[in-house]
Amino acid sequence: PTAADPVVLFDMKGAGRQAAAHLIEHGHERIGVITPPTGPPSVADTHTGIHQALSDASLTLQPEYLAQVPDFATPSGIDGAEHLLALDPPPTAILALGDQLAIGVIHAAHSHGLTIPTDLALVSIGDIAVAPYLDPPLTTVHQDAAAAGTAATQVLLHLINGEAPEATRLSLPTHLITRRSCGCPPEQIPSHQRRQEY
Repeated sequence: PTAADPVVLFDMKGAGRQAAAHLIEHGHERIGVITPPTGPPSVADTHTGIHQALSDASLTLQPEYLAQVPDFATPSGIDGAEHLLALDPPPTAILALGDQLAIGVIHAAHSHGLTIPTDLALVSIGDIAVAPYLDPPLTTVHQDAAAAGTAATQVLLHLINGEAPEATRLSLPTHLITRRSCGCPPEQIPSHQRRQEY
């Protein structure tokens, strides 16, 4: 986000808003957030979206329900989940700012004898390839890497040809993929999707 134009980005405010709003739609008010440091603009924008969704529902994120971890790695997700699950009362739902963090949450929940989503709902951001195959399948905000690559290549081709790009700062939309970790009913993975991901 801090790079000079032309730039292709994802709408991280929208991603944070979609993830938080979905948990709120499920009736959750005590929502924990696992996040790396908020200095990078993309992380800060995600937080802005989360706070927008909470504000729209007349809710606030209590400081103790914000678990800041050093990075997006799975061990950090475990540490963040351990912090949140030790609270009294613990959150009824966790929003992890990355799918690898969410994998850590699943591990920590299992080690505490908790069932996702019955005891703890979980939503993430990223939609990595293994997300549909986790136990439970992970509800997450999809970022279309192929669309980003196509858009960036089109901008690059314009520049190579000495032409001005049609837009110098593209913000690509994200969309929520609902699976079972949030409490939504399970959905079958279409056979064509299974073939694409192998």
